[in-house]
Amino acid sequence: MKAMPLVTVSIASLFAAAADAFVFHPRRSGDLSPLPTRTAFRHPRRSHGAQRATRGANLLTMKARAGRKSDRWQVTLLERIVPLGEPGDVVTVKAAYAFNSLLPLKRARQATPNDIVSFESKLQKEEAIRKERLKEAKETKASMQGTSVVVIRNPNRADPRGLAFFGSVSPKDVAEGLSELGFGVVPEDVKLSKEIVEYGTATAEVKVYETIMATVVVNVAPDQATARMQAQAKGGKQQQTATVGDEEEADELPIVETETQAATAA
Repeated sequence: MKAMPLVTVSIASLFAAAADAFVFHPRRSGDLSPLPTRTAFRHPRRSHGAQRATRGANLLTMKARAGRKSDRWQVTLLERIVPLGEPGDVVTVKAAYAFNSLLPLKRARQATPNDIVSFESKLQKEEAIRKERLKEAKETKASMQGTSVVVIRNPNRADPRGLAFFGSVSPKDVAEGLSELGFGVVPEDVKLSKEIVEYGTATAEVKVYETIMATVVVNVAPDQATARMQAQAKGGKQQQTATVGDEEEADELPIVETETQAATAA
């Protein structure tokens, strides 16, 4: 029964001695013992360096879980991101971009095996559709190649040569002529070889599909008779002909015949 107080006193004395050893106090006169250093007074919370080390370890752990030894990640897009792709696409991006932007903002998630399989299936279907459209585009090009679009414009009598006309010829006129023949063409797909400001023939490139282009002839004349003469003088095989412009108004106006047209007619 008497041993317990002795043990308690011994433990208390040990704690008191330890506390006294780590407490700063002014050096007493004649005391040559070294003062305790500040490293003995460490805050129980972790230091900033330890926190940074922990964050770095967590990042490495996440990369290891993802099975990525490089600095690039495969993610599945949750929304449309230009120029990465559409929702559901599996793309490869830098790990820093994924961690700092895509994942925190819920714009993408880490790609799963099911995502990759679904995306590969989607690519195969798109490739099959593309091949079918490519085949149709080649057939359309073969049918459109060499087609002549006749554009009727009223002559400008102020021009002594008789080559100028009122108005202009634009890709819209060519697109309208091809649409009459059953080709689905918009003005944005037509590119004239030059600016047409006088009567005569020129060419235009029509985008059928992606890089497939067809060449058509643009025949600008004051009337159909002159257009036929210009086509004969130009030569070549013209598969189809479409007419757009002011044909009815041109028939009511006198045509100024130039020396060039007279020589061609002769």
